[in-house]
Amino acid sequence: MVPKGGSQGGAKGVKEVRAKEGAKRGVKEGGAKGVSKGVPKDGGAKVDISFSAMSLEDDSGLSAAKRALSLMTIYLAAIIHDFEHKGVNNQFLVQTGDPLALLYNDVSPMENHHIAAAFSVLKDRDCNFLEKLPKRIFATLRAQVIEMVLGTDMKLHFSLVSQFQNTVTPIMAPSGLEAKSEGLLNLDRPSSEWARKSTGSTRDSSHQSDPDPSLLPPAVHPVHPELVGETMQLVWKIAMKCADLCNLANAPPVARKWVHLLGEEMFRQGDQEIMCGLSISPLMDRKKASVAKSQPGFFNVVAIPLFSTFVQSFPQASPMLEGANNLLAMWVAEGEEKQASVHC
Repeated sequence: MVPKGGSQGGAKGVKEVRAKEGAKRGVKEGGAKGVSKGVPKDGGAKVDISFSAMSLEDDSGLSAAKRALSLMTIYLAAIIHDFEHKGVNNQFLVQTGDPLALLYNDVSPMENHHIAAAFSVLKDRDCNFLEKLPKRIFATLRAQVIEMVLGTDMKLHFSLVSQFQNTVTPIMAPSGLEAKSEGLLNLDRPSSEWARKSTGSTRDSSHQSDPDPSLLPPAVHPVHPELVGETMQLVWKIAMKCADLCNLANAPPVARKWVHLLGEEMFRQGDQEIMCGLSISPLMDRKKASVAKSQPGFFNVVAIPLFSTFVQSFPQASPMLEGANNLLAMWVAEGEEKQASVHC
């Protein structure tokens, strides 16, 4: 089970980042080897499976600069999306009146903090590797990163998947017509008529102005005439969600490690809930719950439908779905074996 108090958990906050060496250390600590109250987090895994499975291949139609800008937007969102995580979920922050919940009016407090804290680091000139970008391009990159990171709030999960199914899936459904994208996503596959347009984001986007299409990363305006603007932005949101849950597609030895780490994180939140006089959240009571036993349910309700939806439109990501199905089969088999041993 992946709690969203951070799907794959938190990342160690970079409290001070000084000079160039400090900036480099900040990126590594914030995105790759953070620790949330003793529970190690590997943010690099968030990028590995989903984005590599999406076949980020060179395309002769892209300039090196545009491709670099697109990749930077994607990777920056992936690196910071659990930055300075507290190791608890948003519900806990709201219930305890945490300063982040008060600051962000109970709306995705943890995700909003990831973004704000990361961009605050970039205010330090010694850390701002983006300072040479033209202001309008930086504004577009920032808007894209904000949308992708906010989309990882599990409270939005089902609405985002439903929106993807209603907008992107009909566009990319097989019908015998070949289409090729000039963007980062390799879309070489049969495609339907260009019949549907974006229905817009489920979230209030009043904080942003419409970005200049000419400045958007190339993946946001591919040759495919329907994968543009908010529709393409939705694709990246779902891709980020897949990456956020990529521990559910790992090889068994790695997956078992993550189950243990995530279980401990959940139990620690349960411990805090007891101390605060709150009801213990489901699966967070260390005296009763077993995270391993909860795996099949989470796979069937959240992970498999998400991965299947994405792979239906972008089959290059099929290794991710195959890995998740393999793990689900493993957890189910182990559960049946344990149950059988009890009855013997």
